[in-house]
Amino acid sequence: AVALEPGGGDAWPRRPHGERRPKRKQVFFSGQPWIVLCDGGSAHSGALATVRRAGSLSTKMDPNERIRLATMDCDAPLPSTGKTVKERFGWTDDNDGDGNKQKHKARTALAFWIANGGSPSRIPVGYFVSVPNGGQRLSAEAMASHLLDYVYGNTKLGIRRLSTSTHLRQNCMKKRACAIVLHAGGRQLSNATRDKVKSMMYSNRRVRFFVVDAKKLKFSLEDKLPGDKRDNRVVMFRRPTKAQSEVDKSVLVWAKAHRGSFTADAVSDFVSTVMAVDFKEQPVDAVRKELIGLRKWPSLEGRDAAQRRKMRREEQAKRAENEKEKRAAERRADRQESRSKERERRRREQMDREAEQAVPQ
Repeated sequence: AVALEPGGGDAWPRRPHGERRPKRKQVFFSGQPWIVLCDGGSAHSGALATVRRAGSLSTKMDPNERIRLATMDCDAPLPSTGKTVKERFGWTDDNDGDGNKQKHKARTALAFWIANGGSPSRIPVGYFVSVPNGGQRLSAEAMASHLLDYVYGNTKLGIRRLSTSTHLRQNCMKKRACAIVLHAGGRQLSNATRDKVKSMMYSNRRVRFFVVDAKKLKFSLEDKLPGDKRDNRVVMFRRPTKAQSEVDKSVLVWAKAHRGSFTADAVSDFVSTVMAVDFKEQPVDAVRKELIGLRKWPSLEGRDAAQRRKMRREEQAKRAENEKEKRAAERRADRQESRSKERERRRREQMDREAEQAVPQ
């Protein structure tokens, strides 16, 4: 079903002797960047040659960014759904799945790229024709470079930052898996920290990594995280799919904080542990032993705003306490006055009785 096509010298990666061909699961769920060419027979040999040349160029890239290549029978049913790849993602000969019409459909093959735990995206057929959009004719090498630049531009990883609660919720909390690095050193990352974060990202492509400037921004959960605030800390979030959310419907997102050292290997082991939690198969109690369910979205706000909000809370609390003490004092005064009036009433009654007794009969 999936193969690394042999032949073509270095243009298409050869499999070492005895190595198995990649499975669909490896392509769709490894998180690694792939270019996949759907089997199209000899009619699409030109597309195959372009992908091979792109593979040759890819071998010169950084190993962490290298793009893998495969062919796949996209008309075969997927074991999980029974649908073909084309049916699963709405691809037809004249539709790319996003409603965009495809040109040159009779002269090119269906191919897609996939990376970083996302859904596959069909490669526009213009990357497999020598005269794209009526422009100048491209050489075979230029076509391959054009294709590789397009896929790399969509699959490359970069250090992303969060600055608002909206960004946090939309780009992290509502994704299947993300990790936040609370950087204690301010906005500018040191070279060592940058290298560590990049290594974490390359080792865990299915997880979105974000950096938060902990000097400027206050993360609502930071006081509950282990470790010193002066050190870099990592917290990871997972949001189950709708089918998996039956574990606990009241939980918006599940979280876990890293308790080890801030190294690429330690964080990767931590991420692997969190990603190993199976919401669908594990009982609720087992999930709760590994992760903490949050019923309120975490937030980000500026330190100055947080300080002002803290001062307002303290002022409100002080006013509330003063008001409480005032009401208590008023109640004490009312009780004292009531007791005084009662004593006066009793004293007068006693005097009246004594006066009545003193009157001669």
